[in-house]
Formats: sequence, C-alpha cells, structure tokens
Amino acid sequence: MREKGMTMVSEAAFIEILRDMLDGDRARLTAQFEAGARLRERDGWAWDVFVQSYATNGGVRVWNGFLAEGGAALVRWDALLGEDPANVEAAAVRLEALSHRFLTPRWADRTRPALLTTFRRFHAVGGPDRMARTWNGYDQPDTLLRWLKTFPMIGDKYARNMCMDVSHPLILDHIALDHRIHALCDLVEGAPPRIPYRRREGWLRGVAGALGINGWYLDRLLFGRFEEIRAAIS
Repeated sequence: MREKGMTMVSEAAFIEILRDMLDGDRARLTAQFEAGARLRERDGWAWDVFVQSYATNGGVRVWNGFLAEGGAALVRWDALLGEDPANVEAAAVRLEALSHRFLTPRWADRTRPALLTTFRRFHAVGGPDRMARTWNGYDQPDTLLRWLKTFPMIGDKYARNMCMDVSHPLILDHIALDHRIHALCDLVEGAPPRIPYRRREGWLRGVAGALGINGWYLDRLLFGRFEEIRAAIS
C-alpha cells in the first residue's frame, strides 16, 4: 500500500533513478557479493546463516549489538556443543540462554522455539557441514527454496535472503522482498501488488534486466539505498 502523500513515478523513471544509484554503488555491491561468497568457505556457515536469520527477524538492532560485544563466537556450532558434542540438550540450554541476548524481544516468543527446533534438526543430521552439503546439493532454485521453507518461520523472503547473504549461485535472479523493497515498489505506477510474491518478484527481475544486473544486485541496491531512492522518488 502506498504511503500517504508520497509521489508515484513511472517504471521508466524508477529505472533511471536506480541507474543513477547503481553507477556510484557498483563497487560496493561487488565487494559485498564477493564477501558473501567467501562466507560459504567457512566451517559452519549454514548454521551461522540460520542464526542470523532468526536473530534479525523483526530488526537488526539487537543482533548488531550482540555482534559488537563479540557474540558471534558464542553462537558458533562448536562453541555451543562444548566438550560434549553428543549432548544436544545441554547445547540447546546454552543456546536458549544466549538467545535472550540476540533475538528481537518483540518476536522472541516465536523465533526462540524456531531457533531451537532448527538447532536440533542440524544436530540430528550431523551438524552444519552435513547441512551445507544438502544445501549445496540442490541444482534447481525452486527445490532449494522449498527445502529451506521446511524450517520453522522461513518463508519466501527469508529463504531467498539466507541464500543471498552467502551469494548462493542458484538464487542470483531472485529478490528477498521485505517491507522496504515493497514500499519502493508501491510507489511505481504499474507495479504488481505485493501478493502473490512471485508476480512482484518477476516484475523486479524485469527491472534488473533493464539495468543490466541480476536480482541479487537489485535486491541489495534497493535495500542498501532505500532512503536515497525513496527521496529521489518524492
């Protein structure tokens, strides 16, 4: 739904606004893409991505504060398992206690059970390296996204966003539609409605094509330059 008082722009004008932003942002986006790809080389990356996804559900402020205090090391897989890797319940207790420091309080009643369920599922299959092999074993975007959505509280947006965080090659032409990206699309004449998800995503793929970039670059451009793009439209 369009914000009251905001100006509408044509699709062509929207694309030109984005083109201007892209000209000055391409190097930053490329560096971000390369950094994400390097994350997939790190042991335990699959678990780290899920933790961040649950932690940032509802906002990034609490999670960023936790990271600033050195919290990332505390929620790594090996740190949670400690000296008794087989004792999943002891590790779950540690994770639950830590989660009070990094989950957004407003959503914690939902994200905490989801996080713990996902932790137990990881443990049951042998840990994050086994889960990463499953993740990387998919060769079609739709089947990968369907698998990710079998985890609690992971829907269309988060399934895509987790892949984008690690620059996964199967999801480079997708868009993780959050409230900011939706808000920008709502200001463009002729943009499809928010639902169904894939219709608006497909329209944005066309925008990306007009700019000569893929969905990953467009997603990160819209997210990272939201305020500037919004101001340019108004």
